[in-house]
Amino acid sequence: MKILVIQGVNLNRLGHRERGVYGSRTLEEFNLEIELFAAYKGVRMEFFQSNSERAIVERIHAAAADFDGFDGIVINPAAHTHYSVAIRDALAAVNIPAVEVHISNIHAREDFREHSVTAGACIGQISGFGALSYCLAIDAIVERAAGALVLPQNLRKTPYEIENMRTAASIANDAFTYIKEYVSPGKTERDIALELEFFMRKNGAEGLAFDTIVASGERSANPHAVPSDEKIPTNGYVMLDFGCKVNGCCSDMTRMIACGEISPQMRKIHDIVQEAQTAALSVIREGARASDVDKAARDIINAAGFAENFMHSTGHGVGTVVHEEPRISPKSTAILEEGMVITVEPGIYLEGVGGVRLEDMVVVTKDGCRNLSYGKTN
Repeated sequence: MKILVIQGVNLNRLGHRERGVYGSRTLEEFNLEIELFAAYKGVRMEFFQSNSERAIVERIHAAAADFDGFDGIVINPAAHTHYSVAIRDALAAVNIPAVEVHISNIHAREDFREHSVTAGACIGQISGFGALSYCLAIDAIVERAAGALVLPQNLRKTPYEIENMRTAASIANDAFTYIKEYVSPGKTERDIALELEFFMRKNGAEGLAFDTIVASGERSANPHAVPSDEKIPTNGYVMLDFGCKVNGCCSDMTRMIACGEISPQMRKIHDIVQEAQTAALSVIREGARASDVDKAARDIINAAGFAENFMHSTGHGVGTVVHEEPRISPKSTAILEEGMVITVEPGIYLEGVGGVRLEDMVVVTKDGCRNLSYGKTN
């Protein structure tokens, strides 16, 4: 089992700030106590701290794409607890149980501290016990996992669910066809994200399946970039990762749009990623191992010399939440079954240059798969 601990704003100042409230121990000492407790429980831990709302959102997104996956998130949003809808939505967008924790008893302090925006996206909230709050949260996640009963048939979608996912994918496909004509140099990434959402809602979507990713130029090297006010460059790729919901069922796709001239290096990367995706799609069928689907894509990328630049899993299940089992990763033990809906999304990311990811959503069949996505890179 692996759990991610996210420490929020100003917690890097533990040991120095308001010792009467938070004590004299530093963040490093807190984390060490938590790690020792987790080791006793047989749980692997990863720790992350940031004073940036954006960085926390991106870390939550990245947790959903981790190779062997996180089984839980323990998060102390600190001051962001009271107003960060972005962190709340990020927690809601990933299929990872989270527990909100606080070192002090927030209900015995100022009135405003009792209000939590983020707790609604968590399975529970624990406060007032110092480092023990984190240990209790780890216990809760461990016990919940031990008691959770996930039946194999839950991973196979009903015809009703598949039809709604097909409709959601069709709306997203049409949105891509539309947005290709809308994207142009000078528009911002945020403009494009808003236009995509407006189009999908106007054409039957009840909402977004997850926060849209729009990343242009060098920013496309970040697999989980948040749309910014960065303007679309005259030359280069724009990465779009988006989806919508219909009757509670999700779609998920990633496409690249070429603006102006594309460098030979980026064209080469695009071709490699497309070859990797085609290889992975060819492996999918009932009875195939999810790890073999990942291997088919990863072998192509590794052979091209970009092993270190493909840092996430090849795909994941999709359903009423956008990230479900099975994980399509090297360490996955899942066997694909007819009726599962999964994504296939290999990518290559070069820091300071840019990235390419191509993602299709498919239904597993007895002899292969049925692709719900269309509308390839323009």
